[in-house]
Amino acid sequence: LAGLGFDAGLHAASMWDLDEDNHGTTLVTVGATRYMVDSSVLSDAPVPLVEGQSAEVAHGGYVVRATPDPGGWLVRFPTAQEGIVVPCRLRHPMDHTATVDAYERSRAVSPFNDDITARVNDRDGVWVVRGRTITRVTAGERTTREAPDTEVDDFLVDEIGYIPQLRSEEHTSELQSQFRISY
Repeated sequence: LAGLGFDAGLHAASMWDLDEDNHGTTLVTVGATRYMVDSSVLSDAPVPLVEGQSAEVAHGGYVVRATPDPGGWLVRFPTAQEGIVVPCRLRHPMDHTATVDAYERSRAVSPFNDDITARVNDRDGVWVVRGRTITRVTAGERTTREAPDTEVDDFLVDEIGYIPQLRSEEHTSELQSQFRISY
């Protein structure tokens, strides 16, 4: 975003509001308003961070809420699993070196290392794939179903936009060994 001329900076955050930096996000200032721009919080638009004011960004059945707090902004967002809301506390600015170091540390242990995880917003809501589970969230309902490997692969290519080579047996075996995926 900075390369496009935006006033943007990296910021350390804490998923689950732990007392540690375990997430990185981007804050962008446009005019007098600061925004959190982070695909991990599952919002369809930047989340405004105006001092002293709470904010909501809603899309389909997902609602992301940001609340000013003496300990730093607290952003809450739902997951594809019914009833689970993740708190994410914004902590402090990060430079590029700190960001790369944090990324390298997270590669060893991450909730995204064991399963394929993908999400896409469309006009009516959100599709989420996690392992063999396909979830659809709209303003009116949430449906979740387990699917066989071939159906998940087809869905990732046809609906999410992954490359068609994902369907090949050789590629699937490579992914499974690389990410220790077990279906």
